[in-house]
Amino acid sequence: MTRIIRLTESDLTRIVRRVITEGADTLKYTNPMKAEISKSVSEGKHNIIAIKTNNVTRKYKIIGTNPFGKDFSLNFKDLVKKSNGDLIFNRYVKGGIDPQVISFNDVSDIITQSSKNVSDINPAVGLHFIKIS
Repeated sequence: MTRIIRLTESDLTRIVRRVITEGADTLKYTNPMKAEISKSVSEGKHNIIAIKTNNVTRKYKIIGTNPFGKDFSLNFKDLVKKSNGDLIFNRYVKGGIDPQVISFNDVSDIITQSSKNVSDINPAVGLHFIKIS
């Protein structure tokens, strides 16, 4: 059975704007400061994120910590910026993808701390960004 979906011009504009802002390889932020965030595959690892502020790029390894204190890599497929500024990294899990949401407030904290060259950023319980370069 074929379904016909009718879209208005404003619907198309909204969809295109959403694809452009949420599906980009490099996510751009202007608040709290200008920053670019992107996935950085390093040595085949999929848990590296690059944060560029003030023309300086710093790379961070994303690590999770379970309740027993054991660290594990949070390997992810891609990064997505939602229209409200939240950051989603689509994490690989057994059997598929699990979207992990980092709120805009936490993203702002990550950007600010990265610009200050902080080596271990802990935006949420069980989540660490460890500076590697």
